[in-house]
Amino acid sequence: MAERKLAVMTGAAITLDLANAIFDLQYNAVAGEARTAVPGIDQDPDNAGAVVCDMIFEMGLAGFLAFHNTIAALVARNWTAAISGMKASKWATQVPAREENDVALLEALCG
Repeated sequence: MAERKLAVMTGAAITLDLANAIFDLQYNAVAGEARTAVPGIDQDPDNAGAVVCDMIFEMGLAGFLAFHNTIAALVARNWTAAISGMKASKWATQVPAREENDVALLEALCG
């Protein structure tokens, strides 16, 4: 399928349809990167996929790939170890609210 390109002028209002189209393009790109970064993520609970997608969206794929131990823990479905890796990172101090939300999503899987 050909890649759709969308143009938005700075400060210009957009329609809900255009906003949804932009979201779909970004989400599909990030979800594809998540599948590459964490093999088997599609078989994991939705919370795990949401965390990976959020982190990739925030830091880019290269930034996320620096989380070697966290990625290994996610692949092993060791949510507690993944949480520890996330909490111990510089990222956690840079975006504390985002880190708190992502950790909460994984903590819900620990029960």
